[in-house]
Amino acid sequence: MKIISYRAQQSTLTSYAIKMTNQSQSGEVKYFVVYQIWPTAPANDYVVAWLASPAAQNTSIYFEWDLTVSFAWAKTGEVRIGTIASVGQECVAELTQNNRITLTRLPQGAYQFAEQTTQTAPQFTVVGDSNLPPDDVAVGMSMGSSGALASQIVQAQASSSYSFIPNTPPEYMVGFSISSITTGQVIDPHALSQVARIQFPQNKTGADAVLQADNTWSITYTA
Repeated sequence: MKIISYRAQQSTLTSYAIKMTNQSQSGEVKYFVVYQIWPTAPANDYVVAWLASPAAQNTSIYFEWDLTVSFAWAKTGEVRIGTIASVGQECVAELTQNNRITLTRLPQGAYQFAEQTTQTAPQFTVVGDSNLPPDDVAVGMSMGSSGALASQIVQAQASSSYSFIPNTPPEYMVGFSISSITTGQVIDPHALSQVARIQFPQNKTGADAVLQADNTWSITYTA
């Protein structure tokens, strides 16, 4: 068995950034969140807060990333709304190469990715081998150097496979809550307030997302 270990890589990809500003007149701290909905994801998937941070009135927060995509798993127990999916391992992948990987559970009870290969289909595929116990670990795809799951996640089961395809070009959803949300938390997007879509135009790598006085979003793009 070929074991794949995580090693940090210096990315040469273009960086993208979102500046989120709280200009709401309510005076409450808002919990800003960025998440993604990939068009191809396994059934029974869950949406994860990819990037999240609280913001007081008249303050801004910044998120920056590149488009490096990695396989990722998180030991979650049974996944449900509110579960925190903290990444245990990442393995860099591309849509057309190194795009298939196996998740195994070692005899000592530890999880590990193994056997990263290239499949013909242009998609990311995670295979759960026969050693996985039920409802204990989740898999998905991370993006950038945040170390956080970006795609939807799915509860990995034994002898099953799960495929993911991202949006092309990428798109991102922003929203807020008055209840605490942290990076990696499984969320219900319908419970967020005033969701807006961010899709960077060609030659634009920055976005300003301003939560206005009436709690609606103003989105502008910068070079």
